[in-house]
Amino acid sequence: MTQKSTAETLPITFDPVDLLPEEPIPIETIIEYRTKHLTYAEIGKLTGCTKQNIHQRLQPIINQLNAHDNFKKHRADIFSIITQKGLRAYLSLTTAEQKELIMKRGLVDVGIAYDKMKAELGEGIPDVAIHIVVQEMKALKSANKRKMQGETDGDG
Repeated sequence: MTQKSTAETLPITFDPVDLLPEEPIPIETIIEYRTKHLTYAEIGKLTGCTKQNIHQRLQPIINQLNAHDNFKKHRADIFSIITQKGLRAYLSLTTAEQKELIMKRGLVDVGIAYDKMKAELGEGIPDVAIHIVVQEMKALKSANKRKMQGETDGDG
């Protein structure tokens, strides 16, 4: 009489698909855990996945996350560089070009970058300062309009 192995005598009731989660873990959840500096293994335990699965899910966006972290660490410097470039470009213009640019909106972008840099450094400008700048810009526009009308009236 031959003895059957245990595998042959027991019915197969195990299906590897049963181990898979019913729905994929949202990538946002995995990113949130990773930004809290959890390891792939720790994230895997929390989500019921393997560390390899976590790694595979994060791999396509890991460079983006690193770039984002670098941006967050250095954004005041980045805004400062943008401001410098804008001001250098502005100062390289002739006086006439500067006036035309101001009237069109030119320094608004530089001002926004400057405000962001100041906010990052904890030196934010109150909202009232923005209203003052807007009022000054409107006054300049009105003065320029009156001046141009006066030049036109004087030609005839």
